[in-house]
Amino acid sequence: MLMSKQGMNQPADEPSWPEELSKMVYTVEGEFRQSAVSDQGYTRLSHVAIKAMALYFGGRAEYLPKIDALSRAVRDISIFQDRIKLSPKELSLKYDLSVMQILKVLERVRHNREKYGIND
Repeated sequence: MLMSKQGMNQPADEPSWPEELSKMVYTVEGEFRQSAVSDQGYTRLSHVAIKAMALYFGGRAEYLPKIDALSRAVRDISIFQDRIKLSPKELSLKYDLSVMQILKVLERVRHNREKYGIND
């Protein structure tokens, strides 16, 4: 067992927090798509998001990283989503990264999505 910063036991084969974050983002995204949200605003969106989080993560303690690492992980998911309409060169300009960094981000996110059976 590995010990997290909070001192909780975590099996060594459990996914790391970036993978867990990806699952959280895609869980909420799926709920938004299914809820047919229209002009109900952010309050409704937040309720849907919280319910989705409780459905998937309820009863579990999850580690959330410091804001810098969390921001990078969220950025990586945005890069992956933007890959459909932008080339790697355009992504590198938009996100202020090298093309090589963009390609590594895309591969990492693609691997995580395949690992957890997340398909578009």
